[in-house]
Amino acid sequence: MSRYPFKLVVSEGANVARAWASHALGRALSRPMTANLILTERCNSRCTTCDYWKRNVRAKDELSLKDIERIAGDLAAMGTRMVALSGGEPTLREDLAAIVRAFKQRDFLVQITTNGLLLDTERGEALLRSGIDRITVSLDSHLPPRYTQIRGVDAAQDLLRRLTTLLARAPRPIVETNTVLMAQNLDEAPATLEHLLGLGIDGVNLSPAVVEGDNNVLDGDKPDLLPTDDTRVMRTVERLIELKRREPVRMRPSVAFLEGIVPYFRDPRRPAFDCWAGYVSIDVYQDGTVRLCGSTAPIGNARDGLRRVWEGALAETRRREMLAGRCPGCHVSCKAEPSIVVAPRTGMRAALGRLRG
Repeated sequence: MSRYPFKLVVSEGANVARAWASHALGRALSRPMTANLILTERCNSRCTTCDYWKRNVRAKDELSLKDIERIAGDLAAMGTRMVALSGGEPTLREDLAAIVRAFKQRDFLVQITTNGLLLDTERGEALLRSGIDRITVSLDSHLPPRYTQIRGVDAAQDLLRRLTTLLARAPRPIVETNTVLMAQNLDEAPATLEHLLGLGIDGVNLSPAVVEGDNNVLDGDKPDLLPTDDTRVMRTVERLIELKRREPVRMRPSVAFLEGIVPYFRDPRRPAFDCWAGYVSIDVYQDGTVRLCGSTAPIGNARDGLRRVWEGALAETRRREMLAGRCPGCHVSCKAEPSIVVAPRTGMRAALGRLRG
């Protein structure tokens, strides 16, 4: 299974050049490579790494299917080809399959990140039949006690069973996993990824935990998630890089991203890379709020038209703030990896890796 169509990789290469021009000229010439749609803050997990589930959110306050269809049209007109659906837990949206179809009808590649707890329900079956291209299942440990400690629900064994069943399905979407790296699972994370690869997973992803509360995910700082032993962090990163050498395609994170974990955990408020994410990605939240990143202030509302928001003066201000490092640090893959691709000193290496994948 190819990770990205060759034509898409080439077109995004041209978009990288437009991102550089956007920065030089001070106006938006590039477009979002990927749009991240946070469909809901509702969640049926109780993760220590996220506070969405603690908030008093209501389904009626979320973007409607008609709103999302309009957003899909706006993104298609802008030239965006990839959309990532997430939450909260997106499978709690009763209209999830219809949302996927709204994007597929406009020729998007559609990915969803889910905790997987509802994959074997009628709604999960509807999702699998919707044309979804990629399903990423969040799994922070393959060990049941650790999974329960981190995610607040005792579901590790059932989730591994669901993954095994999904992998045996034909036809099926690309199936990947994502693991959040933190103090609690730091030593065993490489073993978790190896276990998942052994099941036949198409790809494994990971991101270090967000630990500073000045962002959309947390209501306050979470220093207990931060590893304080530099030796432990470096040892784990070395094991992850070795796994990348053995599994260069299915181990999704780039070497540059993995190397950036060490400085991030040393100082989470200092970005490991120059952040170009504001030039090539956009986030739309469940109420329509638009941000270039969850750690930055809003730039508008999707109901006012995404192109207008993307090209606005406020968005340009945020881009320059992000590139100058004037925002809370993070090292999440959805922002760091695009930055690695766009940044001149790391982009060629990353592009060659994507072509090989």
